[in-house]
Amino acid sequence: MLLYRGVGSTDPTTQRRNLFLVPDGFGSGAVFGPLTPLLAGVADVSVFALNSPFLATRDHQPADLDLSPTLEQLATMYVAELRRRQPEGPYLVGGYSIGGLVAYEMARQLLEDDCVIETVFLIDTVCPTLATSLPDALVDFLESIGSHLGIANEDEVRANNNGRLLKSHHFNLSRRQLAQYQAKRGLPLGPKRPQFVLFSAREGVDKQSAMARPTLSVEGERKMAEWFLDDRSDDSGALGWEEFLGGPVRVVRADGNHFSMMTPQMVRKYALALPSPPP
Repeated sequence: MLLYRGVGSTDPTTQRRNLFLVPDGFGSGAVFGPLTPLLAGVADVSVFALNSPFLATRDHQPADLDLSPTLEQLATMYVAELRRRQPEGPYLVGGYSIGGLVAYEMARQLLEDDCVIETVFLIDTVCPTLATSLPDALVDFLESIGSHLGIANEDEVRANNNGRLLKSHHFNLSRRQLAQYQAKRGLPLGPKRPQFVLFSAREGVDKQSAMARPTLSVEGERKMAEWFLDDRSDDSGALGWEEFLGGPVRVVRADGNHFSMMTPQMVRKYALALPSPPP
């Protein structure tokens, strides 16, 4: 889905570029719609929001998950679409939530194929060494406080998922992919190390007192709950990404929580880190 078509530069030496964005666990590129008003000033970049090829399976039974692709296989499918639209690099890729992990895996695969990756944008994506699963107890808790999450188009999400907010087939598929994903530290050697930009939400999603937080005994699950539920300070850093990647990560703090940061009123600050033409 084309979000914005760059108009090109008056400088004939400037190369027009494309940014490919991978959606979150709901699987729809429509989540990036609020970015559109910010893109008019980005002359040399066209922005494509990718849709999951498995959105149509959202009404299938849970047993179908056994036949679903791994996160690595999903990344390979997206890479094929990216290279169909842009056969050669340098590439700009990014993703929101678990889509950021898919974008990271896409970058890995492209680097292994000796492609040039200019920038990888991680929009509130948890570092895979910080937390590796989204436990049922946490999903149940988030579902119970849904009215406090500030999800864009929450009514539409519920309408398309029989009243469920975080228990659709596609969201369960994403949870399974996250639990199975064995992310590799560092990056393949390539012609150039990509720049990484992490958009990190300032607020945790738990701003209510009526419901008790889930009790989680597994460390990774507990860390995932803290990542979702607790506020983050300006000195929180890249939340494990620099150590995982073995290099610097530019961090942009975004107003809102993991869900509300994608609403139009919160997304305006993303303009601070939109891709600019290379020197």
